[in-house]
Amino acid sequence: MTQNKVKDILNKKLKKTKKNNLEPAVVVFSNVASLQMDQMLSKLKNNSTLCLKAVVTATNYNWTFEKLVLHLLEEYQKNK
Repeated sequence: MTQNKVKDILNKKLKKTKKNNLEPAVVVFSNVASLQMDQMLSKLKNNSTLCLKAVVTATNYNWTFEKLVLHLLEEYQKNK
C-alpha cells in the first residue's frame, strides 16, 4: 500500500504494490470534526507506542503513502 497515493487510499482504489513494512503506526485523518479529532488525539497521546498522525491536506492528497510517512518521520525527528 505504500506506493498508493493518499487520494487513492481514501477513495478505496488501491493498487497492489510490493510489500514494504513501514514502522511506526500511522493514523491519517480525513473529514473528521475537530472535537472528534481532539478526543482521538487525546486517547492516542496516552499510548506508549509511537503513532504518527496526519490530516489530509491539499498538499499531501497526491503524495504516496510512503512519502507521507517519511515526511511525518522527518517532522517527528526534528521535534523530538
